Amino acid sequence: MKYDIEAAILRQTVKCTKQHSCLSSGIFGDKLTCQASDMNGPNVIFLSKVDHVSCDYRINFGSGQLCTCPVRYAVHQKYGLHQE
Repeated sequence: MKYDIEAAILRQTVKCTKQHSCLSSGIFGDKLTCQASDMNGPNVIFLSKVDHVSCDYRINFGSGQLCTCPVRYAVHQKYGLHQE
């Protein structure tokens, strides 16, 4: 599935090293991206899996991980939490 996200949000995501490839493939590197279990405000996504992925927007939080990527937040907000 290809995701359509506003250019202004893409410009906010300055730390992305994969040129927003997740928007066309749903994949970051060789893994599915940021499957979410919940959101908690702008750019805060609780991830359903704890994976070791090299991403500047993924951070450890307690025994889980958070995604703070503006693009991924916009995708989850527009298309739903469990679209992948």
